[in-house]
Amino acid sequence: MVSADSLKDILCQPKLKKTQKLLICLAVDVDHPKSIAEIKKLALSGGLNSVQRDKNLSLYLTRASLYAARTPEGWSLTLPGKMYVEGLVKPFIKRPVAKVTTNLRIHLAKISDPDTMAFIEEAIACCEAGFWRAAVVLSWEGAVSVLYDHVMLHKLANFNTEAHRNDAKWKTAKTKDHLARMKESDFLITLQGIAVLDKNVRMELGHCLELRNGCGHPSSLQIGEHRTAAHLEMLILNVFAKFVAQKETSDFFATALADWDEFIAGMEENRKRGLLGFF
Repeated sequence: MVSADSLKDILCQPKLKKTQKLLICLAVDVDHPKSIAEIKKLALSGGLNSVQRDKNLSLYLTRASLYAARTPEGWSLTLPGKMYVEGLVKPFIKRPVAKVTTNLRIHLAKISDPDTMAFIEEAIACCEAGFWRAAVVLSWEGAVSVLYDHVMLHKLANFNTEAHRNDAKWKTAKTKDHLARMKESDFLITLQGIAVLDKNVRMELGHCLELRNGCGHPSSLQIGEHRTAAHLEMLILNVFAKFVAQKETSDFFATALADWDEFIAGMEENRKRGLLGFF
């Protein structure tokens, strides 16, 4: 939750009380219970020199029993404690993932496809909760959904031609679900073949796919906030910013007029058949 490097910037804040600062020290390597000696060492490294004079730091934490619990292994934050500390430190921490999630929300507002919206909304929620692997997987699925939409709207014939050229057994795709029959790595290669992606972009997105696979399958892979932020930035710059399909106002008017013309034609047909006597 809190990096040891950021302690100095946080513990110097005059608005924070001593108990709050000790709770923040527990948020460094948050899943590791800490002895009083370890807590004091962290506090001193963050510039909280007043702990040198305190002979009973555990008293502060005992009074904050809702937020901190003592176990045989040491002191650690409770679930309410983690939420409380996150609220305390949020104004003082510039998280690398914050900027990219903000940018992602901007593109989310332009997306009309509900499936793509769901992927992106859940990816943002996972980022904000610190579920890095889930954020990588969901953001990738959202990006692929955006690319599927682009193909369906603008490149379907070209895509099928290229897919047949690469694989004689390819069955002509007519829907997004049909596109999903192709392996995602082959999908990226096919997009390069029809000039939707250039070689460098395809290779970088290939790295994103590799990370997605590493996060989405059982493995010992561990990633953090910075790697997740880099993954999201790559998808934002090379997929969402370029290929998000946004309906323009003129598109809505055109659709409405087409629907109206169809309605009138249907009414006229029913009138001729004698089904409507008042038209």
